[in-house]
Amino acid sequence: MLIPFLVLRYVDKLSLRESIAFLGLNRVDWRGLFLVLPVYFVLFALVSLPYQKFVAPLIENWTQSVPLFRIPSYSIFQDTPENIYSFPLVALLFLGIGNFLGEELYFRGYLMKKSAFLGKLNWIVNSVLFAVYHLWQVQQTWPLVGLVLAFGLLMALRKDLYILSVFHFLVNMWFAYGIG
Repeated sequence: MLIPFLVLRYVDKLSLRESIAFLGLNRVDWRGLFLVLPVYFVLFALVSLPYQKFVAPLIENWTQSVPLFRIPSYSIFQDTPENIYSFPLVALLFLGIGNFLGEELYFRGYLMKKSAFLGKLNWIVNSVLFAVYHLWQVQQTWPLVGLVLAFGLLMALRKDLYILSVFHFLVNMWFAYGIG
């Protein structure tokens, strides 16, 4: 989470206030948060149901057949999502800050704005980079690779980091508890 601030400070020579504004942390799109996000999430959930039923199992079976992609027995990701999210409260707090806010701060707040020279394809490129970043979680995230475009599209539509962080949280909880 600190990397965007450090780069903006020491490479781009922005003050803390300017960095916060660049990352989009100085404003909240309340209309997007309370009107657009619920509708967008429901649409995402409806699209993800058939995807999870027909596409994800094929990808998951393939990843399990490749020895390199197997999850080690000592990994916390070996367990079901319910066990992953049953960490102690403090661990969940750090997971939430690092995962939901940290990833969105870097990918949509910083990287998406720095790659704006890509034009209208920027949100697609950013979504693909987000998926590539998650390659270390092959069995959990590769089956979802088709759904990752929803993150970049939402940022392209609303341009609000807070909405993306809440959406990221909702998607993670949806896949942990909603359709598991």
